[in-house]
Amino acid sequence: MSSSFFLITSLFFSDIKNKKLEKINRKKNGNDWYGFGIQVIKNLIYTMLFGIMGANFIFYYKVLNLSSDEDDVVEKDN
Repeated sequence: MSSSFFLITSLFFSDIKNKKLEKINRKKNGNDWYGFGIQVIKNLIYTMLFGIMGANFIFYYKVLNLSSDEDDVVEKDN
C-alpha cells in the first residue's frame, strides 16, 4: 500500500517539477523582447543623463574661463 502511494506521489511531483523546468527552459530559450525593450530605454536614459552632465561641465568650464578672461581684458585696458 505505501509503495503504491509513494509511486503515485513521486510521479505527481515529478510532473510538477517537469512543468516548472519547461517554463524555466522556455524563458531561457525564448526571445525576451520585453526585457530587451526595458534595457534599451534604461540605457538611453543613462546616456542622456551622462551627456547632460558632461555638457554642464563643459558649459561651466567655459563660463568660468570667460569670466576670468573678461577680468584680464578690463585690467589691461586700464
